Amino acid sequence: MSGFVTNEGKQEYINSYHEAMSYLPQPVESKMLNTDFGKVKLYKFQEEETPDKTPLLLLPGKGSATSQ
Repeated sequence: MSGFVTNEGKQEYINSYHEAMSYLPQPVESKMLNTDFGKVKLYKFQEEETPDKTPLLLLPGKGSATSQ
């Protein structure tokens, strides 16, 4: 659906992604899901005291991205 115009742009995105992920707790699980729109990466964040809590699903808006 989209791509990077330059290798420099791709590297800048990857660096920003890793920086954004460094502010989050370590995920307890991650997996790639195939969808009609391409691949999507899923992260599961959970603390010991929250195993029975209802999960919250966050989705990016059109034209934006989240950490991969």
